[in-house]
Amino acid sequence: MTFVGLLSIDFGGRIFANAQNLNMPTCEYNKFPVYMGGSSNEKVGCFLYDPKNEVFMIGGNTTSDDFAPAQNSHGFLIALDIDANWLWGKFFYNVSYALTDVTGCKLSSDGSSMILLGQGNSLPVYMEVDTSSGSIKNFISILWH
Repeated sequence: MTFVGLLSIDFGGRIFANAQNLNMPTCEYNKFPVYMGGSSNEKVGCFLYDPKNEVFMIGGNTTSDDFAPAQNSHGFLIALDIDANWLWGKFFYNVSYALTDVTGCKLSSDGSSMILLGQGNSLPVYMEVDTSSGSIKNFISILWH
């Protein structure tokens, strides 16, 4: 089976997965709506597909108190499978990891993890995340003196 797909996010924070199976005699086109977000603002700074685990990852910043644990700015990262099923989601803030905004991401060369770039306490942050579980492998915050 060959999968060709696209995820799109509208301004209301809703995520739509558009999937096409190209091995069928006629192309099947499905739209799977997945809602994420809250009543305030969500900004996406990372959108990545992991072909090894067949996972889409979306990260960014939210200020919605009905999406994040508190009303202030939080970084987030979510994972969806190719059928747009929610796999896992993470929020980041000053409790465990200071990451208030995910600004970029890249799959590692061996495909075992994802590198997140972001900001925490207005300083650059580098984080390595396991794409299959969302667990954090490494966290580095650069401090300026």
